Amino acid sequence: MRLGQSSLVTFAAQFLGSIIGFLAIVFVSRELGAAVLGMYFLALAVQNWVRMFSTAGVVTSVTKRMSAAEGDGARYLSAGVVIQGAITVVALGLMLLFRGRIDSFVGEPVTPFLIAIVGLGSLYSLVKAGLMGQQRVHVSSLLDPVDQTFGGAVQVLLVALGLGLVGALTGKIVGLLVVVTLGAVLLNVQFVRPERADLESILSFARYAWIQGFQSKTYIYLDTVVIGAFAASQFVGFYQVSFNVAAILALFGVSVIRTLFPALSTADSADDPELAASLFSDGIAFSGLLLVPGIVGSALIGGDVLRIYGPEFTVARWILVLLVVSQLFYVYMTQTVTMLNALDRPGQAFRVNAVFIVANLLLNVWLVPTVGYEGAAVASGLTALLGFALGYRLVASSVSVSLPVGEVARQVVAALVMGVAVGAMLQVRTPATLPGPPTIGTVFYALVGAVVYGVVLYGLSARVRTVVHENLPVAPDWA
Repeated sequence: MRLGQSSLVTFAAQFLGSIIGFLAIVFVSRELGAAVLGMYFLALAVQNWVRMFSTAGVVTSVTKRMSAAEGDGARYLSAGVVIQGAITVVALGLMLLFRGRIDSFVGEPVTPFLIAIVGLGSLYSLVKAGLMGQQRVHVSSLLDPVDQTFGGAVQVLLVALGLGLVGALTGKIVGLLVVVTLGAVLLNVQFVRPERADLESILSFARYAWIQGFQSKTYIYLDTVVIGAFAASQFVGFYQVSFNVAAILALFGVSVIRTLFPALSTADSADDPELAASLFSDGIAFSGLLLVPGIVGSALIGGDVLRIYGPEFTVARWILVLLVVSQLFYVYMTQTVTMLNALDRPGQAFRVNAVFIVANLLLNVWLVPTVGYEGAAVASGLTALLGFALGYRLVASSVSVSLPVGEVARQVVAALVMGVAVGAMLQVRTPATLPGPPTIGTVFYALVGAVVYGVVLYGLSARVRTVVHENLPVAPDWA
């Protein structure tokens, strides 16, 4: 499958999964309120931190080694299972040991549920790593909407039956159980007994790559943990809902990054720096394709989008705008880290991630108590910008690359035209002219904005026209 098609399939799958998850969380938030929703997000934050330690860079290492190996790379996946399995067992034991503290932090006895989520999540990450290592990123991405569909359906059912937080967490467990089973079937790898060299190969990359997982969890969940420590749980709910909306706009950038990593790794193995540089430029050019107009759109109709969760969530309107800006810098930064890892320079990627983590921690601890939960969004944006600047400098020192400034500028122009069009419609809207109920009206304005942006950008950008013409007319190869 071509890279463009793979990115589009990955994005479509991620977007579908996010929409399903969005609808489930909307129902949960309306049924349980911001306070209980905040406890749910705190519980997920805890399990994600534990899961980050259980993966310990093994997932990225497996993808890297398999994508660069001859054959199916089964020995590297087998080595990853052995190493990550041992670490996960230790992590689950520590969760049992500190069960009381975990329950106290979240506010409910949730540790048994979190143990199940961590164990299944560890298996799921290995399954996806194996599929990505086989350069079947589009296949691995299709598992996410399956997870969201089954998990979301169970969440809605159990919450409707009055099980509250327990029902929401049980839904996560069911979704993971389904995709782990399905993913293992799709992976179709004959596991072998790994040799010592295979274990050492995974560990040699993982000793640097572990910080990538730590960095991503820092970006997603450090804010949540700090807000939970200094503010009431409803503020966690406000912030995390805004973050989730912003993350939907980042899905295309994430899809591009996931698709490019195996291709970049293969280019490095073939000693083709020009191809690697070209792929990197494409990654930067298209990573922010939805986030750039998302900044304008969230400023115009962000409050209406958050109102879908409930009227109380509209107070986080400008938090949403800040988080969309933060996501834009973050996907750019992640592209530089991905490039460094693909070029087998995990030490330099480690430096970028380490700077990001330290800066994010310090800014969050400083800004949240002094400014409020808005400070968490500011901290995320500043640290992502810092990480991108450092990451690009390190990439440029290794490979001759250049930033596609002109392409990003065309995206900005198209987004501003979109903003003028949607803003004009908003100026004349009245209850009588709204297209249907408020939620439908919000979707209508979003769709109009998307059409205007897409048409204008298609007219301005030869690069976009080329990508569309090269990828859409050809039927995808699912092999």
